[in-house]
Amino acid sequence: MDLQEKTALITGGSKGIGFTVAVQFARAGMDIGITARTAADLEQAAEKLQSLGDGKILTMPGDVSNERHVDQWIEDTLEDFDSIDVLVNNAGIMRRGSVEDLTLEDYRRVLEINLQGTFLMCNKTVPQMKKQGGGYIFNMASYAGMKGLLGSGAYGASKAGVIRFTETLQREVAEDNIKVTAISPAYVYTDMANDAEVTKEDMIQPADIAETMLYIMRLSKAAVVRNVLIERYGQL
Repeated sequence: MDLQEKTALITGGSKGIGFTVAVQFARAGMDIGITARTAADLEQAAEKLQSLGDGKILTMPGDVSNERHVDQWIEDTLEDFDSIDVLVNNAGIMRRGSVEDLTLEDYRRVLEINLQGTFLMCNKTVPQMKKQGGGYIFNMASYAGMKGLLGSGAYGASKAGVIRFTETLQREVAEDNIKVTAISPAYVYTDMANDAEVTKEDMIQPADIAETMLYIMRLSKAAVVRNVLIERYGQL
């Protein structure tokens, strides 16, 4: 995919992985729409992104699990950019705790943001991608979605759901020139991993995720990458 003047919509784009992806995409010449729950964080992110190139930056506050907010994001993005060429479903939260210690509200909220949010964004974006003749979707999953980890009952379940959901969507849109990839990293150096017993230097870096997405999008039309497992060197 030629990324110049293409449009990317990135959820959870004000910080961490989402912001780093937005930075790398902006440097590649893309127009960027970013979403997050906090408007102030979005504005700060937009100021930094705007200095990286000539592409447009659109900020959209809201909750990825709220259908009304998602509908508005799609409408605003198409009004400003006319297309959605790349969707990055990055918004996510973590609630650590054993199964007996997690509350129902903890479990419900993790599923709402991580899994329901991914569904809503795909549900609302795929029709547009079909209409415009194709696109690319990245769904942020996790190593925790592939292997049960202590204290990750809610998070792991949500990310396992993202992986299975992605596999289904891949097959549903394969004939529409829409490619869908799940990205499943181990610990990434973000605020979400602050309490991990792993040093910053031993964690995967957000830039690793962004570079992985760019590499995948630059492969030939015949190449399909279904799920990328990115492990930490220290855990091999």
